Formats: sequence, structure tokens, C-alpha cells
Amino acid sequence: MKFVTVYRAFNEVEAKMVKGFLEDQKIQTSTSSQLPSSVYGLTNQEIQVQVDEEKEDLALELIEAYFSDEGEHYPKQDE
Repeated sequence: MKFVTVYRAFNEVEAKMVKGFLEDQKIQTSTSSQLPSSVYGLTNQEIQVQVDEEKEDLALELIEAYFSDEGEHYPKQDE
């Protein structure tokens, strides 16, 4: 299984929100982060939400729908 990045967040709360949303849709996820970089004394860390490359298109569609209408009408996936 090869994982691809479908979302980049710059805080843990946002990454967990997207990860949890995709897992609710029965899409296995993983997160990956780079080493934190310091900017003007603040730590900024990119967190990548990743899915199996076979689910990439579906995950991107679901993420777009989630953020466009606050998740009110996204379809539940049956698997």
C-alpha cells in the first residue's frame, strides 16, 4: 500500500479533524510531519494527512465537500 498526501495542515487540531473525518468515511489514514521550523519564535509544523493512493480521488472529493459546506451533505462510504 502506497500512501499519498491529500491534505496539509499547520496545526495538530486541523490535521486530526481531517484525519478523523476521513476515517469516519472508512478511509484509512496516516499522518506525517516534518521537523518543526521556528519563525520569529513560533513553532510552525506542517502535518500531512495521507491515504492509500487508491483512495486519493475519493478523499480529495470528500475533503472539498467537507470544507465547502461544512460537512452537512457528504456521503457516508459503505465498505
